[in-house]
Amino acid sequence: MLKRTVISLLVLLSFAVMAQSESALKFGHYNSHEILLQMSETESAQKQLSALSSSYDKELSKMSQDYDAKVEDFVKYSKDMDEEIKKSRQHEIVSLEERIVALKETANATLRKKQEELLLPIKEKLQNAVKQIGEEHHFMYLFDTNIPSLGYISPESEDVTPLIKSKLDLK
Repeated sequence: MLKRTVISLLVLLSFAVMAQSESALKFGHYNSHEILLQMSETESAQKQLSALSSSYDKELSKMSQDYDAKVEDFVKYSKDMDEEIKKSRQHEIVSLEERIVALKETANATLRKKQEELLLPIKEKLQNAVKQIGEEHHFMYLFDTNIPSLGYISPESEDVTPLIKSKLDLK
């Protein structure tokens, strides 16, 4: 009888502990894309990237116009050109084409690197705010809804996007 009472008490105690620990687990989610779009630092970074992209676009446009003119001139006058001049012009056109391709590759690499450089401190600021909200509100996990592998968000999961925006002084 005593054994049964002790076992019953242990079972009840374990259920109480489980129930308490389940209620202590808090899960939340946030939308990093929405937050990043509202951060003034993101707008500033986008302006810098646009300016850099524009400068590359202008240079590539000039080079492309030069290329088109050289090709047009070559097609128009090649039948009357000496063979050595023709080879020289073809080499010039091919060389310009290679420079255009190289500049496009350089532009893409430079823009990617600059984007990473500009966005890193912004993402770190967001991550710090997420961490602070998690700690202040005792969340076990906070999930970013922009991560494609996040297949399901329970209606019981708390949306902490407004809390993070408030922490970052956003609307």
